[in-house]
Amino acid sequence: MPLTFANPMGLLALLGVPAVLAIHFLQRRTRTIPVSTLFLIEQRRDQSRLGRRIDRLISSVPMWLQLLMVLLLAAHLSQPRLPVAGSVQRLAVVVDDSASMRVFKRDLTRQLAALAERCRSMARRTEFLVLLADPAQPRLYAGDSSSAMLQAIERWNPVGGPVDPTASLRLARERVGTHGLVVFATDTPLEKLPADAELLAVGHPIANMGFTGLTTGEKDGQAVWRALISNRGSSPQERTWHLEWDQGNRGDAAVVRLAAGGMESLSGVMPAGAARLRLVLGPDEFGLDDSFAFLAAAPKPLSFSHQLPDALGWMPERLGRSVPGLTEASSGNPADLTLAAASDGQFPTVTGPGILMSAAGEADARTLAQPVVAARHPMVAGLFWETLAVQDVPMVPAKPDDVVLVWCGPRPLVSLRPVPPPAGILAGTASAQQLVLHFNPALSNMERLPAAAVLLLRYCEEVRLAKRGTAREQLEPRQALAPLLPGDPRGDLTIETLDLAGRIVNSRSVPSNGLAGLRAPDEPGFLRVREGDTILIDGAVAFADAREGDFRACATRDPMAGMASVSTAGDALGPWWPMVILLVLVALLTSWAFVGKEARANAPA
Repeated sequence: MPLTFANPMGLLALLGVPAVLAIHFLQRRTRTIPVSTLFLIEQRRDQSRLGRRIDRLISSVPMWLQLLMVLLLAAHLSQPRLPVAGSVQRLAVVVDDSASMRVFKRDLTRQLAALAERCRSMARRTEFLVLLADPAQPRLYAGDSSSAMLQAIERWNPVGGPVDPTASLRLARERVGTHGLVVFATDTPLEKLPADAELLAVGHPIANMGFTGLTTGEKDGQAVWRALISNRGSSPQERTWHLEWDQGNRGDAAVVRLAAGGMESLSGVMPAGAARLRLVLGPDEFGLDDSFAFLAAAPKPLSFSHQLPDALGWMPERLGRSVPGLTEASSGNPADLTLAAASDGQFPTVTGPGILMSAAGEADARTLAQPVVAARHPMVAGLFWETLAVQDVPMVPAKPDDVVLVWCGPRPLVSLRPVPPPAGILAGTASAQQLVLHFNPALSNMERLPAAAVLLLRYCEEVRLAKRGTAREQLEPRQALAPLLPGDPRGDLTIETLDLAGRIVNSRSVPSNGLAGLRAPDEPGFLRVREGDTILIDGAVAFADAREGDFRACATRDPMAGMASVSTAGDALGPWWPMVILLVLVALLTSWAFVGKEARANAPA
C-alpha cells in the first residue's frame, strides 16, 4: 500500500522552504573598520556591500538546519502513514435512528464514504461496524466492504424517537478495541460522548410543518375528526391541506398559515361510509408528518351481565360509563364479563372472566382500623389505596391460588383468581382470571375511590384484550403489536398492508411463536392482522412525534476531526515520530548556536 497522509493540509508547511531561502538571499551590509596591518583581518566570507538586498545565496549551517526543521515539521503535521503488513483499522459507527435522520441520509452517506476512505488508507485491512443507537435493534452492517456499508445505510429507514446512545457506544468500543475509531452519527450535536467516541453531525435547521396528533369522536350524531398541526420552524409557514378517503375521494383544499412555533387545530366531519381516511399537507423536506392516516377508531366491543342486589346497582352503571365500548349484554346472549355477588360466602357459578364481590353485612358495622397496603403487581401499580375504608363485616375467604392485590392487615381485600376459561375466551392458555372483591363494596367508600375506578378499568381492558374480535386501532410506525393481540394464538397470523381503498399492497405470514417481534410498518398507511378469517386488528399507522419534526437544534460538525483518534499501531512510521520531534529541537538549538557564534564574531572589538 502506498504512502498516504492523514492530514494532507499539513504539507502546506513546506511553504516555509522558500521563506527560509528568501531570508538567506538577503545579505548583511559590510562595515568598514580601519586596521593597522592586513594580517590582523580575520579571514571571513564575503558579505554584501550594498546592505540588506537580494544577493547570491551563500551556504551556511543555520540555513540547512532551518530547512531541515521545515521538512520535519511538514512531515509531522501531514501525518504520513505507511501501513505495516497485517495491520487492521476498525471503524464503528453508531447511527442515531430517530426519524429526523432520514432528511440527512444523503449527507450521512457522503460523510461516511470520506471517513471510510481515510480509514482504508491507515491499514492493510479495514473492518466496519454499523450499529443503531437503540441497542435493542439489530446491527446494520459488519464486514470489510465500505461500499456494502454505504448500501446498508441507504437501505436504512429511521422512524424512531430520541434514544440515549450510551449503551450502543460502549458496545461499539468493546467491538473495535482501544485502537479502533468509534463515531456517533447524528443530526443534533451532543456536548459529550462516552466511550471516547467522536461526533459526526450532519444536520442543519430546516423549516417543517406537520401533524402532531388526531382524535375521532361523535358530535350531534355525526362522526368527526380533530387534528393538531404545528409549525416547528423559526419563520412563518403556509401550507395547503385536504382530506382523502376510500376509492380516491378527496375533499376541497384549504390553506393553513402558522407563525413560527405556532399550532392550530383542524376539524371536520367524516364522510358517510368512509372506512379509511388520510389528511394530506403540502410537502416539505420531512415528509413523515405531512400526512396522517386514520380511521374511526373504536375499542373492541365488550359486554357484561350482572347478578347484583340493589345496593350494588351503582357498579354496572358506573362501569358502563367509564369503560369505553362496554355495554350490558341483551337477554339470551353470552356476556364477556359477569358481575356477581355472594351473600353467604359462596359465589354463584361463573365460568369465565368476572368481577366477584361480597354482599354480606350491615351498614352499622365499624370500620377496619388496620392500614390498607397494595402488593407489587401491575394491576395496582401506582394506585393509592390508603384511603379505602371498609366496614368490619364477614368477607369471602381467599383461596390458596388467589393472587392478593390489596390487604387490610391480615385480611385480603382484592385478589385475582384463576379459573378455567370458557369456550372462545383465552382458549389454549392455563387459565382466565376473575377479579375478587372480598368485602362488600356497598359498605365501603369504593364508589368514590379513584384507585378502585382505575383497577376496574384495567381489569376490563385485560378481558377486552383476551377476547377474539376486531380492534380498530390508531398505531405509530414500528409500534409493537403483540400487546394488542390475544395471548392465546390459535394459528399463524397474516399481516396485510392496505392502501386507502382497502386493497392489499403487501401480505406476509407470521408463525404463532413469532409474535414477540411483530411490529407495525415503518411507513404511514393502513394495516390489517388476520387469524384465519377473523380480523384481530384493523389499524391505521401515522407518525406524530413532535420532537422529531423540530429541526431548529440541528447542526453540522466536521467528521474528520475524529481522525485524530485513529490509532497508529499499524503504521510503520508511527514509532519514529518522537525521534522527529527530538530532531526538530536539536536543529533549532544548533541553528541558534551558530547564529549566536556568528553574531559574536561580527561584533566590533
